[in-house]
Amino acid sequence: HLPAHHAAENYFEDEHPGWFEFEYFPTYSPELNPVESCWNPMKNVYPSHFFPKTDAELTEAAQRAAQRINDERLLPAFFKFAKLKL
Repeated sequence: HLPAHHAAENYFEDEHPGWFEFEYFPTYSPELNPVESCWNPMKNVYPSHFFPKTDAELTEAAQRAAQRINDERLLPAFFKFAKLKL
């Protein structure tokens, strides 16, 4: 329930009424959020033992990790784990 989240909700309601239905997760519920499942390989698996020297190196590594997740078609599994339909 961060103020930024409410601001985004208000923006979308003002700009596109009826397009979205917002649901807030309980305070700490990573098992309900497919993004949380995605963070583990993004942070710990694909760039393991990687220490970037520049922002550009970090950006490139994050893009490569995201591409591997897409190439391996893991995104549907993250939603399935959270018991959400795509």
